[in-house]
Amino acid sequence: MKTLQIIGIILGILIVIVFVYYTIVIVLFSWVSSPSTNGAVAINNNISNQYYYKENEIVYVSNANFFSLGARKIEEADRTSFEVIAYNLAKDKNYVYYNEKILIGADPKTFEPILDTVSEEKYTSYYYTKDANHVFYFFDIIEEANPNTFQYLWGDFSKDDKTLFYNKNKILNIDEIPLAIKNDTAGNYLKIGNAIYYKNHLLKVTNADRFEVIKGAFATDSHAIHFHNKVIKDVDAATFKIINKDYQSDKDHLYYKTKALPNGDPNSYKFIDPLFSKDKNNLYYIGSVVMNPNAKDYSTKKINHLNNNYNLRWLNYDENHVIFTDEKNLNKISESHTLFENEIYCFSNRIIDADYKSFTVYENCEDRYARDQNHIFYMASVIKDADFDSFETINASFAKDKNHVYFFEKRLLYTDPDTFVYKEGMYGETIDDHTDKLIYTPLN
Repeated sequence: MKTLQIIGIILGILIVIVFVYYTIVIVLFSWVSSPSTNGAVAINNNISNQYYYKENEIVYVSNANFFSLGARKIEEADRTSFEVIAYNLAKDKNYVYYNEKILIGADPKTFEPILDTVSEEKYTSYYYTKDANHVFYFFDIIEEANPNTFQYLWGDFSKDDKTLFYNKNKILNIDEIPLAIKNDTAGNYLKIGNAIYYKNHLLKVTNADRFEVIKGAFATDSHAIHFHNKVIKDVDAATFKIINKDYQSDKDHLYYKTKALPNGDPNSYKFIDPLFSKDKNNLYYIGSVVMNPNAKDYSTKKINHLNNNYNLRWLNYDENHVIFTDEKNLNKISESHTLFENEIYCFSNRIIDADYKSFTVYENCEDRYARDQNHIFYMASVIKDADFDSFETINASFAKDKNHVYFFEKRLLYTDPDTFVYKEGMYGETIDDHTDKLIYTPLN
């Protein structure tokens, strides 16, 4: 009994010490971060805690965080005429300031914020603003917008008397009133006439008048299920249900983030925890079928073991299947590559069709490039038509052969391998989101 009392006293003392320590830290941080400690006075604390007078200067302090972020002098500010307009807006006789930067093109005499739905607990930020000649979205002018008739709608939709906008971009000329969509609490959708827009994407809908949001980013027109700006293929709209944030179902299928799971059974689905779910056919790990023998029959205790055993590795066999195995079953090839049951894995992804007998990793590339007798790889991807005899690595991101220079596994356009020299800061940039073409661009 006396031992337990001593333990209790010690624990009580430790709790008090921890409480006092954190109290001191909080008080010290508040003192160091306070405007008065830093010799600053808020210009209008009722509107914003980001603009201050300090040593005869105007300074901007993001969210009043003097300690971590510090005060930044607004070089161009005129102290005598400086005025705080909103949490993120100020002006003087010469300029309008968005945070601490000049809002180029804005006229301080006629400038004003436009009411939108973005607000904080105490202070209000404005992302739409205007003057006599322009409408602004953040720092950008909304071209063609008429400031006299411009109005914010919802989400990032806005309009004037002739045009519908999303963000700073024109969507189309209008002569009808835009309408909100039923259950669209996020403001992502808009109906105008018989057209439905998800943000700035025109959707293909069968019945615009029956279009409504189911939940979150899922919507229906009674004939199809829409997710963001895409239609989920082959889903039965009449029986579609959202099970939880990751899984959905209809009468025939189980879906993980809109992707139909092979052999998934919606009627026997059971949520286990944020990582694991199961049905009568499979155990699922974040949407992938667990391939371990008898995984569909694993008890909750065994699934908890998968979650908590730090010696277990999960391996992506392909986009639909995952394997759990003990670290001791993996043969290390490099820091990034392992061999498991005659299959090569880069980090946790199987390199499909890699020949383990001839597999080697290139030097001078942080284990990103490798080869076997048939292919050259960047991580788990094949570099198509690479020349074996002349292929060489430059670093972890670049390689070349006699025909091409490569950024990761992609070919660089307009780049001659004979004259290419890597310089610090080089990177690849996509030309088109729908192609694998890349162009080399140096950083300025």
